[in-house]
Amino acid sequence: MSLTDLNTVRKGLVALSVEQTLLEIGGGKLLNEVLTILFEKYHSYLPNCYENPEYLIGACKELGEGLSKEIRRSLRKRLEEFSYQGQIEYFLTRLSEIEYMRLPNPRVN
Repeated sequence: MSLTDLNTVRKGLVALSVEQTLLEIGGGKLLNEVLTILFEKYHSYLPNCYENPEYLIGACKELGEGLSKEIRRSLRKRLEEFSYQGQIEYFLTRLSEIEYMRLPNPRVN
């Protein structure tokens, strides 16, 4: 398997994990809200969060400060067994770092 293929698999794993986490925490309504914010504010989709975890945290913070912490914890637990892979650990580390940054909260329509 090439490095590009492996990165595509990791990206898919993270996107699926984010989707499962959102569904578990808030059902289809939460998933749709996050997808809408990702598209409208960041012109992105769930797989883009692998390279840009700040999009995910920004979208979740718009829906509530506590929500992004819950999502981060759930993702860490869900992806823990894959964290030996550098890129997955980097994604999880970035989520933790971004969590403590002050991201703009107001949503512009």
